[in-house]
Amino acid sequence: MEFRINFFLARGRFFCQAKNAWQKNRPRARKLREDMDNKASEFAQALCKYAGKDEQFLKSFVDKLNASPALYKEFLYYLENQDFLCEMNIHGITIPDILVWQVDKFKSGIDEGRFELKYNADAMLLMAFDTMYDVEKEPSKYLENFRTVTGSDYEDKIKGY
Repeated sequence: MEFRINFFLARGRFFCQAKNAWQKNRPRARKLREDMDNKASEFAQALCKYAGKDEQFLKSFVDKLNASPALYKEFLYYLENQDFLCEMNIHGITIPDILVWQVDKFKSGIDEGRFELKYNADAMLLMAFDTMYDVEKEPSKYLENFRTVTGSDYEDKIKGY
């Protein structure tokens, strides 16, 4: 009987120590989250700056990141790895798919003489994340565009643009 009591006491003490360790690490986890939030915010600000977007767009974009945990996760992954996670998939559409679609659209703009689009990779990246939020909220609105609205690589294609 004495052994069982000591065993449970020892287990209880271990649990309390583990709980105390977990509680001690909560501020550290909170700090890491705040650091990531700060990095994401700084990255969003830099993208907006180099894309020529104003403070209102930045605020809207940050609100979208905060409203969509999946998009925020994709954004953080890109920030840390300079690559796409591609876990966020809406009816087969991922952020790289949106980038390809945008490149095709931007080629059409260049064909029309809008050269400001040609060298702005920051704008394309920013708008891919921004568009992904919109696709998440209203997929039907975008699915047809992804299938039909592409660059002007062939004759008469620009008519439907």
